[in-house]
Amino acid sequence: MDQIRLLRDATRKDILISPYVLSVMTLPSQQFPKNSIRVHLSIERSALNYARIIELLVAAVFLFLFFSAMSFVFLRPALQEGRANVQREWNEFLQEVRERNDMLPGLLETVKMFQPFFAKNAVKMLEAKAVIKRSRDPEVIMASVDQLDVDIKTLEALVHSNPDMRQHPGFLRQWDLFLKKHNKVGLTRTRYNSSVQTYNDLIEVFPQSIFTSMFGYVRAAAYPPPPSIAE
Repeated sequence: MDQIRLLRDATRKDILISPYVLSVMTLPSQQFPKNSIRVHLSIERSALNYARIIELLVAAVFLFLFFSAMSFVFLRPALQEGRANVQREWNEFLQEVRERNDMLPGLLETVKMFQPFFAKNAVKMLEAKAVIKRSRDPEVIMASVDQLDVDIKTLEALVHSNPDMRQHPGFLRQWDLFLKKHNKVGLTRTRYNSSVQTYNDLIEVFPQSIFTSMFGYVRAAAYPPPPSIAE
């Protein structure tokens, strides 16, 4: 009777019966090891519980990855658009920088007419212009742009301290055009950094961020602009 009751209880609780338990079920009642059977049933019950926990964990991980992948699929068009905007703003910024720099040689020649000692600064500025024109490395380009902005700020202070230079019609016209272009460079640089911030924010959205780098969506570099030379 004990064998039958234990077997019925195990079946009701959906416990797998091991060969050991089945073998002892056939023993005569006086040889039936009740405690041993209960221990084995308890072990088997625990093993089954652990197996179910593992199954639930695996299912949860699978569902998490599935929903993350689906979220990335829906986010991907926005990532593509954001990356394209960053590249477009960068190209516009470089175009404005190069157009501004093309105005430097004539402007610097006029400055040297009034301030011959500025010749060394002019050489540095033209060297930075050449680096920006030939380089394809954004870090190198931006280092030269920043250095050029510092020199332009020095030039602005020099212009404000020299009334004769400001009153010269030829120079004043050149200087006004140059300042307009220089301010436009600052605006395009700000727009570029704004597009970078928007794009990088999209990349960092969780849980889609698990897949962004796997598909080539990496953070873009931002280059905060220095203070503008124009008030």
